[in-house]
Amino acid sequence: MPPKTNKKRPAPNPAAQPPGKKPKPNPTSPKALPGSNTGQPAPKPPEKTFVSGLPVYRPAPKPPAPPVVQPAPASPKRAQPKKVLQAIITPPKEVLELFVCGKNEKSQLALDTTDDSTVLIPVWNPRSSLDFVEIALGIHHGVGLTSDNRLLTWGSGDQGQMGRFNPPSVGSSTVLRDNEPKEMKVDALLDAEGYPIKPEWAQVGATETGTFALSTTGQLYGCGEFNLYARVDGQPPLSDVPQGFWPPEDPAAKPGPRWFMGHIPMDKNVKLVKIVCGLQHVVGLASGGKKVYTFGINDHFQLGRRCMRPREEFKHSPGLKPRPASFVPPLREATLIGAGSYHSYAVSHATKRVLGWGMNSDGQAGVNDNNDPWGSTIEFPKEAKYLSGSNYQPVTHISGTYSNGLVIRGNKLQKAYVWGKAEHGSLGLPRSALKTADMNRSKQLLLTPQPLGHMTVEAGATGKWGGMVIAKRSRPQKSTVLSVYSWGSNEPTGQGTGTGLPDRYIHRFTLLEKPAVLKRSNAHVVIVGNHSAFIGLKRDQALGTAKTSLDSMDAMDSDDDDDGLLSADAKADRDERIRFKQMTARERDSQNNINKLGEQT
Repeated sequence: MPPKTNKKRPAPNPAAQPPGKKPKPNPTSPKALPGSNTGQPAPKPPEKTFVSGLPVYRPAPKPPAPPVVQPAPASPKRAQPKKVLQAIITPPKEVLELFVCGKNEKSQLALDTTDDSTVLIPVWNPRSSLDFVEIALGIHHGVGLTSDNRLLTWGSGDQGQMGRFNPPSVGSSTVLRDNEPKEMKVDALLDAEGYPIKPEWAQVGATETGTFALSTTGQLYGCGEFNLYARVDGQPPLSDVPQGFWPPEDPAAKPGPRWFMGHIPMDKNVKLVKIVCGLQHVVGLASGGKKVYTFGINDHFQLGRRCMRPREEFKHSPGLKPRPASFVPPLREATLIGAGSYHSYAVSHATKRVLGWGMNSDGQAGVNDNNDPWGSTIEFPKEAKYLSGSNYQPVTHISGTYSNGLVIRGNKLQKAYVWGKAEHGSLGLPRSALKTADMNRSKQLLLTPQPLGHMTVEAGATGKWGGMVIAKRSRPQKSTVLSVYSWGSNEPTGQGTGTGLPDRYIHRFTLLEKPAVLKRSNAHVVIVGNHSAFIGLKRDQALGTAKTSLDSMDAMDSDDDDDGLLSADAKADRDERIRFKQMTARERDSQNNINKLGEQT
């Protein structure tokens, strides 16, 4: 048998096919390949080889893999910018020269002496060298903001209001008191990386036992405590239940003071632009003026909202959390807020409305009605008809004492108006100047606000028992100066008139003539506490440069002798101030008794 030869069969010739028969399609042709694109060469069929006489098919080589395209290097991740709060308040810049007067039993006047005697007439305070730009007074302590953004406190800190004393141990008899202003400890907010943010301060405030500060970004800080039952008429509280701040550090623990300045949270996106303080409550104006926030003690409805007292003793009061006061109809735009001892105010210039709420037993909230029963209170903000509507004039200041109200208003020339209880000089007007038609004789109340004289008033302030205003005063053949007038309780000389015990009350607003520098310089601000007061003069107008001792003050007075600004009486005033500075407490009491006997004879 002939051997087999490996001859390849010839490929079929389509032309040689019998007629009428179509050639079979080639499975390897491009048309027969599923998904093939015409115009591209067909893939190479597998090669057929023979091994040991048997045909073996080998797969065609794989096409080369497409080149791997390396992705472009990712750009470095940009760091997210830190969230920076925008400043919405401009801090004060005017440096003050300070004069003080009144009671100093707890070092609340911050004098550079340990003598706690009452200061009969305003004296220059050497602490002016610390460059204060704003000050607030409580009952027995004070807080000041300096030009280099420091918060300093002085006086008594038994309830944590100084913000710089460590809590005393249980049963300790340590007296937390300091007459030297020192910096507070601040528990600041933290940024995204956990670092504390040092606030830039814009305003300070003080209640009876609390201290508060507002940053330029509208954040509120505070320390100290509130008393659940406020002290009234100098009597002890019914139940001395101290209250801390919201939120409490330990809700299950007994409420107590906050010993260092800490942040007080508000509602989301709410920022405050101004705060004012009563004895046991705080009022804050929110940015945009659409809401007025209050917190503290609500025993006289001074918060303007309904807050149920805690049913259990030693339980945190819901009034400690800042919440909006309830305005009906809603407040469109508040431009100004104010506070008295136990009442509050809000002013809307757009709607020409002045609203008051809280204690109104003497008409001090401005909601005056002859039919109001004695001891009445205003639970929610109510319009003061004698200050609103057709009686409205643009208001620049509103505040109150324990039983009176003070407003500074006017279109072109501003005047001070007072109303409320007509006793103990609290109005600053003698009874002979009060109109019968405006009085409630049975209660000795002035219902209709009356002007405090005919002088043009620039600024004012009220304490618990009196007030002060800065008014323009023209001197013969000399320029106009801004002088300080005071009225109210003068026991003992809390209003700085220097008359001492013989004049227990200043019934008519009285010009402060001592020391002489107050008569010839322009006053800038007045701050009134319980029985103490601070008077601030612009440094460039008062002394030219900072003075750090009483001797430099006297040297300035001596230099003025040449230009004729000091009369013989003014020189006597200067000598009296120096002599008073050197007197002991016993000598001052003796001098007061001599003055009293002299006036009686």
